[in-house]
Amino acid sequence: MKQLHYVLRTMWHNRWTTLIKVVSLGLAITMCALLFARIAYMQSFDTGFNDYKKLYGISMKYGFEGEAGWEHRCLGPLPKLIAEAYPDQIEAYTCTFNSSYCPRIMVDDREIKINGMAAQPDFFKTLGIDIIEGNTETLLQPDNIFVSEETAEKINKGESPVGTTVRTDAGLYRIQGVYKTVADNSTVRPDVVFSLADAQRNWNFQANCWNGYFRLKENIPQDRLDAMIEKAIRPAYPLTGQWDLSGVKLGPLHEVYKNDEDVKRMCTIMAILGTALLLIASLNYVLLSISSLSKRAKAIGVQKCSGAGAVRIFAMFIWETALILALALLIAAVVVLNFREPIEEMIATPVASLFKGSRPWILLGITGVILLIGGVIPARTFASVPVSQVFRRVTERKGAWKRVLLFVEFAGVSFTCGLLCIMSFQYRHVIENTRNYNPAPMALESNWTQNRAGYDIVANFLRNLPYVEDCAGSSWLLADSFEGTNVGNGVHSIFSAVESNMTDIMDLNIIHGRGIKAPGEVLINEKLMNSLHLTPEKALNEDKVINPGYAGPYTIVGITGDLDLFGAYSEAPDAMIGCPPDITYNEWGWNYNIIAVKLKPPYKENLKKLNEAVAEAYPDAHAEFHLMTDVIKMQYSDIRIFRNSVLTTSVIILLTTFMGLIGFVADEIQRRRKEIAIRKVNGAETADILALISRNIMLVAAPAVAVGAMAAAWVGELWMQQFAAKIDNLWIYYVLTAIAVLAVILLCVTAMTVRTARENPAISLKSE
Repeated sequence: MKQLHYVLRTMWHNRWTTLIKVVSLGLAITMCALLFARIAYMQSFDTGFNDYKKLYGISMKYGFEGEAGWEHRCLGPLPKLIAEAYPDQIEAYTCTFNSSYCPRIMVDDREIKINGMAAQPDFFKTLGIDIIEGNTETLLQPDNIFVSEETAEKINKGESPVGTTVRTDAGLYRIQGVYKTVADNSTVRPDVVFSLADAQRNWNFQANCWNGYFRLKENIPQDRLDAMIEKAIRPAYPLTGQWDLSGVKLGPLHEVYKNDEDVKRMCTIMAILGTALLLIASLNYVLLSISSLSKRAKAIGVQKCSGAGAVRIFAMFIWETALILALALLIAAVVVLNFREPIEEMIATPVASLFKGSRPWILLGITGVILLIGGVIPARTFASVPVSQVFRRVTERKGAWKRVLLFVEFAGVSFTCGLLCIMSFQYRHVIENTRNYNPAPMALESNWTQNRAGYDIVANFLRNLPYVEDCAGSSWLLADSFEGTNVGNGVHSIFSAVESNMTDIMDLNIIHGRGIKAPGEVLINEKLMNSLHLTPEKALNEDKVINPGYAGPYTIVGITGDLDLFGAYSEAPDAMIGCPPDITYNEWGWNYNIIAVKLKPPYKENLKKLNEAVAEAYPDAHAEFHLMTDVIKMQYSDIRIFRNSVLTTSVIILLTTFMGLIGFVADEIQRRRKEIAIRKVNGAETADILALISRNIMLVAAPAVAVGAMAAAWVGELWMQQFAAKIDNLWIYYVLTAIAVLAVILLCVTAMTVRTARENPAISLKSE
């Protein structure tokens, strides 16, 4: 108790230093816990299903004429084909359609946003999802649905929704059952499950837009499983058939997400950031503690004279570190509770989900590391203070320790700031990247009409609004999804069907020829022209007809620049935009799924007016247009979220480092105050004194910042591997960031030193 009493008195006596330690550790613990918990969360995807290790997903390697790649999807008939071939090994299987099947349901006048999925009745048994109420066999009927427990609460607020009829853009559906809500970190997480028969009414079941899942009765070695799948599918899908099924495989579902290259890259960088922050926070605590040695050495000497041994002094400082950690954890809890919404937006994950299961051990591990580093090193240093310290006027410098710690902190600041700089400029680059069309005036919404006559009425209504220049329909949304087709000679191209005025609405950059003016005309991009070994003259004159299917052939009337269809993650593909004959409107895939409106400026104000007018004219549609610029930003939401995480980490490291720097400089000034006074008496100017202190700091800072910049370049290159479109001359950003960090360090040191440098030397020497 005496030790605890003394520790509390010491902490109160040095309350400002204690406050700095508590705040810096509290912020560091918060961010470290979020980063490491996020990694654990991502690594445990798809483990929330019953007996998840027996749950397998199907991946298909498909393509045209040798162009094949692995995709976590399959042809619709494949799951049944495989399951029927091996009934003794496969307990259950299901096929699903999950391409944003239904984004919302309407209950009375309420709109509920959902992630809708179409599936077979065995979906719940296969995935391992508990049924709370209802008979899954009712999903054989296309107008029946099951809802999650979470969605059921939104619909009837505590009462069973079974029997309730809800409305979607496609019609009316009756709720037949309720199932347990799937865990957040799941790649298969529907809010509402529709009948697969409903999906088959609108989508080609023979195509490659389906997902297959299997529950095995026993573990099967991967090589044997591959052989089984090959034997099952090859009679129905020979290698010389329409689909080049050069490979189909089953793999554990819980390994698919965490083995994705982007996920592994993200986890690696977060682990580096978390480790850097943890070490910097711990070493900063050590730096602040050792920097106070000159003030506390005599007090320790007095305690030793009073009988305290090295073990007791060691234990006292461990107690002090433990109490500061407890206060830091309290600060962390306050931060999370009061800033929960911005934190969840930053990490795109509910905070509660991050710390479920065994993940609270992450917090204990973080505090353990800080206690080990931040407690043991200062405790040993203070315990070694000799009794003779009571009778000495000058304490031991421990300069080597402090400079090493400061080096690590400066390197950490340079590293995180360099990484933040690259991420910020790359995000800006992909958002503002030249796309050969102008997304700024475009507003988009799903087509809520059911037939051509209804669409024409809506289109005329929109065109007559005073703040709308024009509107057009398209079957697929640019920057979202397309249909692939083989145009011959081994060339695989993207195709999007549009109305003839769409090229004007998009302000397409047409390099050769003209825009589409009538049905049966098509634009191709430069890359497709080159893939077909055409010249502009030949494409527009000699070989002007191309037949990609889709009610073709089409006449090539223009050549556009390479459209940024897949974003910055992939190179621009071979692509064409065509206007099919009107007679194809009601055929599968040609019902103009998207309505694009070209607004007059100012765009945001007119978007608001547009949505108000549509809501008044079509209240049952629950339509809401969005600017295409916002749609594009959503493509890169992962970059923005990760950039914000790095920004927060950088700010915390920056604050932590400068707290340590302030303590170090203050200790240096205190230790060298009389030296500075003597130098001034001998004629030294203020600038000389500033240079004296700054030089010592910069000798540590310059190499540390260089090391941090090189580390940032290495991690930045790792992160940039996911992009096809990158900013140029990356090294310039790292150099400029390093110079900026050095300038801030120098400014901070100068600001702290200038007062002492200007001080009357008599004040420091009067006691001599």
